[in-house]
Amino acid sequence: MKFLVGTHTNAGGPGACIIEVNKGELRMISACRAIDNPGYLLITRDKKTVYAAASFAKDEKGAVASYRLENNTLTPLSLQPTGGTSCCHVTLSEDERFLYASNYMTGNLAVFPVQDGYIMPREQLIKHTGASMVVSDRQECAHVHQAIFQPNSNRLFVCDLGLDEVIVYQKDEETGHLIRETAISCAPGCGPRHLIFDGENRFYLGCELSNEVMFFESINGEWKCLQTLSTLPESFTGKSSVAAVRKYKNYLFISNRGFHSACRFLIGKDGSLSDKTILPVSGNFPRDIWPLDKSSLLAANQLSHTVELIENGKTTAEIEVGCAICVIPL
Repeated sequence: MKFLVGTHTNAGGPGACIIEVNKGELRMISACRAIDNPGYLLITRDKKTVYAAASFAKDEKGAVASYRLENNTLTPLSLQPTGGTSCCHVTLSEDERFLYASNYMTGNLAVFPVQDGYIMPREQLIKHTGASMVVSDRQECAHVHQAIFQPNSNRLFVCDLGLDEVIVYQKDEETGHLIRETAISCAPGCGPRHLIFDGENRFYLGCELSNEVMFFESINGEWKCLQTLSTLPESFTGKSSVAAVRKYKNYLFISNRGFHSACRFLIGKDGSLSDKTILPVSGNFPRDIWPLDKSSLLAANQLSHTVELIENGKTTAEIEVGCAICVIPL
């Protein structure tokens, strides 16, 4: 099975990579260094185009990039500035006609048309304002961390770590432009980072600052938080933070940076989480994870510069990948 790995070239990463997991071993297939800092990646349904949240090496201003994928090789197609700093996430509309980029440091969201894999110049830039200030050194202003569409809808849910809110926008069908609809308030100081939907009316929110996961459900048209759980062992007293939130069938996985691990929950029929299990990660700072089944996963370790394979709670293989940020199946 092949995977895409995004890296930060400014910290020694080889660019956008393709690796293979085969019979318990990991190997590098190819890497493209042409684009600076292609961190978070996504791939189109036809598997022909890869998009990246990137940044320019000279000034770290945000950028979005696209590659053509052919014969296990990535070839750069286009590059556009996002109008912000620290671009950390990209997502596509359901029809794959528009790309949305989250700029963390400047707290704004950029909208781009795309045509045959080429990213056109930015058409909209939305600036979030305000600040939670509960965690004063992290919530001094808006920090847009992720945007993701609700399944089977034109609603875009945007996690803002600095505001302690998930802001919901309605996408215009023709232009792709966004109109603010509502905001979902989260626990003060939790720091919303990434969410993942389970159907149309449930989502799980990974909270970076509180190291928790929250279960939200839409009840009579209003989003309610029904459960909040720590992703850490009760005995842990050090510093840690939630990074990625992934799902495999009826299991939810969350990576912990600091207490380097993946936390797994069983998802009940009513959406509630139970049976918390901690899966150790031997690498440092697992920025992203991808579950292969209920007991196996890949971890992209940013600070130890590795991607590792974890099976039944033990690391069984690893490969050197500088400043690994993202790992997704190809």
